[in-house]
Amino acid sequence: MADMGMVLANRYRLLELVAADGATESWRAADLPSGRDVAVRLSLTGHADHAERFLAVARRAARVIHPGIVCVLDSGRSGPEGIPFLVTELPGTSSLATLTQAGPLDPPWVLEVVWLLAGALETAHAAGLVHQNVTSANVLLAPGGAVKLTDLALSDAAEPDVGTPAGDLCDLGMVAWECLTGAPSLPAARLLPAVVPPGLAALVADLTAADLRAHPVTAAEVATRAGELLADQKIVDHYAQPPQLPVYPLSLAISRKLAAEALGRPGRPA
Repeated sequence: MADMGMVLANRYRLLELVAADGATESWRAADLPSGRDVAVRLSLTGHADHAERFLAVARRAARVIHPGIVCVLDSGRSGPEGIPFLVTELPGTSSLATLTQAGPLDPPWVLEVVWLLAGALETAHAAGLVHQNVTSANVLLAPGGAVKLTDLALSDAAEPDVGTPAGDLCDLGMVAWECLTGAPSLPAARLLPAVVPPGLAALVADLTAADLRAHPVTAAEVATRAGELLADQKIVDHYAQPPQLPVYPLSLAISRKLAAEALGRPGRPA
């Protein structure tokens, strides 16, 4: 186990242990040259093969650039023991889980989050990486409205005992369910609130279906379906009155325009 105050690579001072699972530790740390907080993940197994895989995945993850994924800033080894580490940006400490504790979130905003995260997963999957732990607690809310997938758990999809892209999509459906209902698990009836528009309800139903044949095949398919709803304003037209957005809006008008452009059609005004 690393110690608070330890400095990695003469640059990153460990400030707070955030999570530990035996093989790895996640820390909030200070980047001494810049003075900003960053997230650090350490591999502590001591096994050479595991360390090399950890660093190889870190290098690959550094090439995955998407506004919905935390950026990898650095990786390497530190100290006489050569402890492998991975450093990413730390966009914020609040998460979707914090918001859902207060109850259901507005469907227009949830759709926007699903669209953004599906695009993030599409980018990761295209690089041969899977996340393995897509949860509301791992979707961080940054000042200014940014929503980013984190937990530093990107893994090589080719490795044994690693999750699958399909598993990531199922997890994304669970995140959407939690956001729309305020409940972290699926009840037997699986009924969404009546306020959820049909298009979004159908997408979440497919992502969480017990019959795996109903699931979307790729993250690109999910992003396209969510983008079509955003671009066509179906999610907004469902409301008689404009919805009240949560504390961390992504700017629905901007995302709708981006979704429309991605689909090759002119964006509709907000």
